[in-house]
Amino acid sequence: MLKEALFPTLEKALGKRYSIVSSYVFDKNTIAFFAVRPYKDNWNSYLKLIIFRPDGQWYAAELNGIWGKPWFGGIIKHPRHQLLFVSENGDTHTAVGGYPLTSQGAIPKSRSALKTSDFPALFFHNAKSINGKIYTVNSMRGVFKFTGSEWIQLKSGLPDYEDIVGRNYGFRDIDGFSEDDIYAAGGDGDLWHWNGEKWRQIDCPTNALLTNICCGDDGLVYITMNKNAILCGREDNWEFINQDMSDRFESIVWFKDRIYLSSSYQLFQIKDNKFSAANEGEFRSLLWGRLSVGDGIMVAALDRRIGIYDGKEWTIVSEGKKVPWQQD
Repeated sequence: MLKEALFPTLEKALGKRYSIVSSYVFDKNTIAFFAVRPYKDNWNSYLKLIIFRPDGQWYAAELNGIWGKPWFGGIIKHPRHQLLFVSENGDTHTAVGGYPLTSQGAIPKSRSALKTSDFPALFFHNAKSINGKIYTVNSMRGVFKFTGSEWIQLKSGLPDYEDIVGRNYGFRDIDGFSEDDIYAAGGDGDLWHWNGEKWRQIDCPTNALLTNICCGDDGLVYITMNKNAILCGREDNWEFINQDMSDRFESIVWFKDRIYLSSSYQLFQIKDNKFSAANEGEFRSLLWGRLSVGDGIMVAALDRRIGIYDGKEWTIVSEGKKVPWQQD
C-alpha cells in the first residue's frame, strides 16, 4: 500500500509536483503534513503523508492509488499518541510519528462504509481533537467520535439523514471546550451544541454559511462565515466582529492569547474583540493556508514552505532548509 522512505530535507521528502495543504503538531519536534499531487481530472489527487521526526529526518509515505482531495485529521492521545485522519468519503487511518499507516476502517454510515453512491452530498468536512479524542462531522449533520478502537455516532437530538434536504443544513466544522461542551457548525446558520448527552440547536443570529469554528481559551466560540463578520459568543449569547476580508478563511485557531485566522494569502488575528491583520514582518509573502497549534508553536503550511511561530518570531522552512532547532 505504501511507498515510504526517510529524507534529510523537506525538499527531498516532497519530491516533484507535491504541495503541502495542511499540518498537524504532535510536539515541536514531530510535525505531520499532508501533500498532494494533482491527478489528470484535477479533482482527485495523489496523497503523501510527511512527518518531521525528532531525529531531524523527514518521513514520507506515498499512498498508492488516487484519493479525493480533502483529508482532515487531528492528534489523539489514547491509546497512543498518533495522528488520525479522515477522507471526505469516511475512510480513516492512523499514523505514529514516522512509522507506517494503519487503517481504522470506514466511519459508520459513510459512503465508504455503505459502499454505495446513495447520499451523493454526504461528505466529511473536518476533524478535530477535543480532549485528546477525535471528532469528525459531515454534510448531513453526522457527528462521530473515535473511542480509540471504534467510531461511534453522537446522534441524540439530531435528525435522521433522510430528513435532511438541501444546503441549508449540515456540518462543516466542530470544536469543543470539553467532551460535554461541543459546538458543531455549518449550513446556513446551522449551529448546534452537545452537552455530553444530547444535541440542541442554537438560535443562530445569521443565515450565512458557517465555515470554521474555534473554542478559544478565553471561553468564547469563534465562527467564520461567508460574510464580512466573525460570529463570537457561547450558548445563546452571540455578537458579530466585523472584518473586511474578501478572501475566504482557510482555518481558525487559538494560540497564546488570541485567535488567528488564515486565508491562502494573509494572516489575521482577533484580540480584545478586534479584528486586524497579523504582523508577519518579512514573511508577509508566505502562503498561509491551514494553521495548526501544539506544544507552544503554531505552524502554517502551504505549497512547498512551512512557517513556524513560537509567539515571538516566525521561522520559514523551505526547500533545502532544515527546521531551525535541528541546525548543527
